[in-house]
Amino acid sequence: VLSQGEPDHVPFVDVGVYSGHKARLIGHPVRGMADEIEFARCIGYDFVPVEIGLQLLPVFHNAEKGDFDAIRSELASGDVNRSEDGERRWVAEGSAIITSDADFEAFEWPDPDDFDYSAFATADEIMPPNMKVICAIGKVFNPVWWLMGFENFSIAIYDNPDLVERMFEKVGSIQYAVLQLALAHRSVGAYWH
Repeated sequence: VLSQGEPDHVPFVDVGVYSGHKARLIGHPVRGMADEIEFARCIGYDFVPVEIGLQLLPVFHNAEKGDFDAIRSELASGDVNRSEDGERRWVAEGSAIITSDADFEAFEWPDPDDFDYSAFATADEIMPPNMKVICAIGKVFNPVWWLMGFENFSIAIYDNPDLVERMFEKVGSIQYAVLQLALAHRSVGAYWH
């Protein structure tokens, strides 16, 4: 159980386990919180990680794709930068969604209230008393450069530092608000940033 003070053991922690490994261990694909809890118990966790935040928005998942066959060895090593269909996904470095103040203003920034907190609500109901959720949130730096493209982000640090500052302020405030809403759930025992 997550608690304050000196632990009785060093916790075994990893917030990202490939879904195929989970399915092999529990005998079927993970279909929800009950399966996540089953997997956590099988592997010896006293927590279930639940990720939430900007990094899960479709705008980031519609980035460039690579061919599954070309990266089979990376997938076998547990690479997590792929979709459920096995395609590698990453964000373009040279192209961007936000490259100017006008782009920043036009971008449809999400409302923290509109994120899906249902996994936390389900965990509130079914989480065993000796387990908690670790809320995996954060990623302030990555969404900024993902939206700006890394090359454009790097240039903007010099050419348009006010835009870069606005980006960090906006992304950070959204991520913080999402975290506050997640922490309101009684199943959450910690957060991973």
